[in-house]
Amino acid sequence: MLGLLSIIAGFALLPTLCEERAPFRRSSSRLTAHTLTGERSDDLNRISTVRLLTTFSYGGAHRALVVRDTHGVRLGITTETSRRQLRRAIEKADAKAEPGVSGPRVSRVARAHLGLAP
Repeated sequence: MLGLLSIIAGFALLPTLCEERAPFRRSSSRLTAHTLTGERSDDLNRISTVRLLTTFSYGGAHRALVVRDTHGVRLGITTETSRRQLRRAIEKADAKAEPGVSGPRVSRVARAHLGLAP
């Protein structure tokens, strides 16, 4: 019983461990933010996956874009400025992708949230 409760609590808390919190640092190729587990820095030139995580509470829905780069660093993006920077990085990666070679894996819901064409 304790193990089952631990698993459920883990799935509920795991996404919040990587969400960005102030202070932020941004450059054209890196997005760095403090999280509950320390400082994380994502390389926007090496994005591997992007997905949208939605949680619900009494205050409404909370959405975070979870970005993982090829180094395995995961960062939950919640601010508009970071979303714009991520959108530009995905557009740039899609434009550079060669025929037959896919760019970063971005879920349909994440593309819609970012305002990118499917």
